[in-house]
Amino acid sequence: MAPSASVAALRAPTLQYIDYQAGFGSGSYGDPHFAVARYLGCHDDGTQEWCVFEGDGVEWLVYPSEANYSETFISLSFLTPGQRVNLWADIVNFNDASVEVAVQRVEAITTASDLDRIWFALQGFFTDPTDSRERAEVFGNTLFQLYDDNQLFSYRFSIVENCDGTSQTGPAMILSDPEDGWSNCAILTYIGPDGFDYTEMGMLQGPRYRR
Repeated sequence: MAPSASVAALRAPTLQYIDYQAGFGSGSYGDPHFAVARYLGCHDDGTQEWCVFEGDGVEWLVYPSEANYSETFISLSFLTPGQRVNLWADIVNFNDASVEVAVQRVEAITTASDLDRIWFALQGFFTDPTDSRERAEVFGNTLFQLYDDNQLFSYRFSIVENCDGTSQTGPAMILSDPEDGWSNCAILTYIGPDGFDYTEMGMLQGPRYRR
């Protein structure tokens, strides 16, 4: 794990408490599952409303349904995007890198861990200090890499204590591309309020980004 002084310098997020429970029993709409998941937010494109959690390496998608009604979405809107929750849900449909769920219960976790502080510190816009044309944008659990405003890569990521099978100290990011199944672990060699550096396993060095 990163030195405690480094993590302590990161802003502690403001986290809200909810304990939402739906009016149906576990297993009523599909396979019942539990995960400690990260709430990524709710969206409305004018034709469809949905909310997203990330847990156990997949995205949990919440759409309006017989089980997920207006009270479900109102309750979730009180959460801070990025906040971890205890999530109980019935899986009603499996996709390649996501599942559609009926939310049975959501209990918010209101104590921010070191990994939570890191996740929140990664959010925003960054530039390579040696080449202003190279930038990164981080929104939710997605990291976009750009050059001259053209997107080069986009990765989903999750924050973990360390990369397996290495003596290097963490924290680390699991980077993945759900479309082709690629994934790799990357050590965060620096994380602070002003930006971050990381090096993927198998590489000698990686990008540096600053706000």
